[in-house]
Amino acid sequence: MFVALPAVCVVSILLLRSRFHVVSVFGLSMYPYLNAGDRVIIERRPDRCGRGDVVLIVSPGWPGQVIKRIAAVGGDRFPCDAGVVPQAMSSS
Repeated sequence: MFVALPAVCVVSILLLRSRFHVVSVFGLSMYPYLNAGDRVIIERRPDRCGRGDVVLIVSPGWPGQVIKRIAAVGGDRFPCDAGVVPQAMSSS
């Protein structure tokens, strides 16, 4: 009985570590929601993400990881000034 308890604890910890991860926040891009030095528990590969969710992005073009909030999802309208799409958003 007492031998099984440590094994259950080890398996539980391994399962939690495969599903969740702790990251530290650097910079102020998410201020005031997240501050530099905050630690955040993230879920690895959640089933779905929605508007307002905070996500961790890993991109080959960026050194390290970036924490951002989802502003829009597929099908949302993007507001633009005077019918002009900002240069960064244009497809050309």
